Amino acid sequence: MPYEDTRIMLHPTKKNKHGYINASNIQIPINDRLFKYILTQNPLKTTIDDFYQMIWESDTRIVISFMDKNESHAEIYWPTKINEKLSIGDFSIRQQSSTITKGLTTTILNVKCLSSGEKRIIYHLNFTAFKKDLDGVPANIETFLSFVDAVNSFKRHIENEKMHDGDSGVFIPSLFNSRKNSYSRSRSKSTTRSTFMDVTNKIRSQSVEQVEQGNRWKRKFITNPTNQQSTSSNTSEISGISSTSNSSSGSTSFRTEYLEQQNPIIVHCMDGSSISGLYVLIEVIVHCIENNVNVEIPKLLRLLRQQRSSLIKNIHQYKFAYEAILVYLQRSRLI
Repeated sequence: MPYEDTRIMLHPTKKNKHGYINASNIQIPINDRLFKYILTQNPLKTTIDDFYQMIWESDTRIVISFMDKNESHAEIYWPTKINEKLSIGDFSIRQQSSTITKGLTTTILNVKCLSSGEKRIIYHLNFTAFKKDLDGVPANIETFLSFVDAVNSFKRHIENEKMHDGDSGVFIPSLFNSRKNSYSRSRSKSTTRSTFMDVTNKIRSQSVEQVEQGNRWKRKFITNPTNQQSTSSNTSEISGISSTSNSSSGSTSFRTEYLEQQNPIIVHCMDGSSISGLYVLIEVIVHCIENNVNVEIPKLLRLLRQQRSSLIKNIHQYKFAYEAILVYLQRSRLI
């Protein structure tokens, strides 16, 4: 179940009068960028309408799925054939193309909101390469890292489209296939390294108010004075991101106005926590390495769990995270 202060709140409908969905906002500030995720459980037959409503209202362009269509409990909510169409609630979904590689199916979806007539391209990536004998553990580290890199290739593609005001909505799969062995690319090194927890050490005491502006959601952080933790400094600042504490009023504001805003990525698995949490943990660590930000895995996991419970559900997943980062560092020639 999501925490009340970080759960996604949909616009109420006749079918869903309270706008509830089992999904949580996850936000991680790294230098001048705010990385945003929505973690949720696999859509059920009765919640597919809500799932597409969440995709639309959150302005998501990338959906990451950890599910096997051959499993009896898996509800396939996207068209599986080219030009196949589905009508789900207020949305019409058509498959534009699909590419299958080892452990990964990438599908480009054209989603149309019937009430407004607006169309969007959604990139759907479904990962299926898991060990049979270990619950929720990827079968191969290199395959999983290639998957993480594929997701980030789509992110860069979407960002480049925005920069050039492009709206073609076409992504060539070879762009990310060619990146499978890109971990050895050179990376610039900063003379100083920021401490990840300097930015995030106050989030535990903050509650979240969802504020919608147009079609985009922004989060407004408000302190709960009863849970506020003491700090040695009233202000911590990294690359334009600051968290300021007012000792006289007992309030703390987490400033996000200088952060580069990104569309959230939806990540879902059976319970919306275990495998999804493993993916987010590894991807965030990769981003920290790329941005020369020091990060301690236990503290990062604790921060993620403060935003959604039960992320990483067993020792095997936790061990896999360490092993994957070690392989990533070796491939990047950083160790």
